[in-house]
Amino acid sequence: MDSTIWMLAASAVGTAAGKSVPITIDTIAYYNRTAAKDGLVANWDFVPTRASVRNAGGGLYVTFPSGREEFVDYSGFSYTRSEVFSGCTTWLDVGTLTWKSGRVLDRVPFIDLVDPAAQLTPGTVGNIAGFAQMADDVRSVINYLQNEVVVDENGIGFYIDPVFEETCVAQAEQVVELNQPNDAVDPTVTITAAPTATTTATDATFAFTATDAASVLCVLDSGAIERCTSPKTYTGLEPGSHTFNVIAMGVAGNFVSATHTWQVVPAAGAPSDTMIMSLSPVRLADTRPGWVAADGLFFGTGPVPAGGVVQVQVAGRGGVPADAKAAVVNVTVVGAAGGGFATVFPCGTVPGTSSVNYLGVANEAVANEVIVKLSPTGSICVYTYAAANVLVDVAGYL
Repeated sequence: MDSTIWMLAASAVGTAAGKSVPITIDTIAYYNRTAAKDGLVANWDFVPTRASVRNAGGGLYVTFPSGREEFVDYSGFSYTRSEVFSGCTTWLDVGTLTWKSGRVLDRVPFIDLVDPAAQLTPGTVGNIAGFAQMADDVRSVINYLQNEVVVDENGIGFYIDPVFEETCVAQAEQVVELNQPNDAVDPTVTITAAPTATTTATDATFAFTATDAASVLCVLDSGAIERCTSPKTYTGLEPGSHTFNVIAMGVAGNFVSATHTWQVVPAAGAPSDTMIMSLSPVRLADTRPGWVAADGLFFGTGPVPAGGVVQVQVAGRGGVPADAKAAVVNVTVVGAAGGGFATVFPCGTVPGTSSVNYLGVANEAVANEVIVKLSPTGSICVYTYAAANVLVDVAGYL
């Protein structure tokens, strides 16, 4: 397939997918299975036929469709991130209130879906993993543009090249100009109302005034920079420390800011330690060779040996807070070498219980959802009686 078509196909997947969850090999395989016949990614040739099985009691037949499907051959495909995303980007650094520029490769938080040690050459990924990597890199760039880039409708003092076509030299020269203090009168900004230093409220409203400002920007924690007006409200804040920045930009580009930091704590008697908080399921571990977790922090290196244990970090991943006490996980055992069971536990001594039972028959995949206490470091362990691949998805926490 022509490289342009590959890029269009990967861009289509990366653009259409949700931006907060990485695209994995699982995603691409599923897309192949459901894509339209004439789509860029899948080529269908499915001829329905029917097969019959006589019921043991006699006379009754159970029929089911059978046929074949043809999928894209990825075996000759390879992708190198540095060849596709070779340009630079310009952004406003909130901490220093200065414009900066640098390589896209250094700025966008790309995720390596394949362990660098297993890549064809450093930075090059092949086969379906390469296509998945290209699609996810497109997702990462779009996510960066949506959350890290400031664009003013009037173009006053703002500079960004959203498709990275301007040369790095041109962007560096523009950054020098943007950082020159040219306003005759500096803008001012003052926060006039904000949450108390410690509060149980999970909503926060800020009032502020700005003078001699062409634009006003707001930033919560390390989130997106956005234009805003007073009052500005945030809802559904998690317990912990939060920081609000309001930034005023002068007509010629000077910046000033005001900052407020506060702590959200659970209300007295709140069931925060005993109530399950649900999450959209996220894959945290998959031991199958070549597979990778949704956040790229767990690489499949092969089946867990008989009597072996795989440890999976849960706290701080997939939306689970770092101080979670327990997690709701779906554990799947795939391709067990024989019959047996798997046990999910908070690491340490393996308890004499079973979380998942399996027979070890061909192509078997058995799953069960369990609530498991987390270890002091926020991890869980999965013991398997027979050699098998283990998958762990998180669906909630306590």
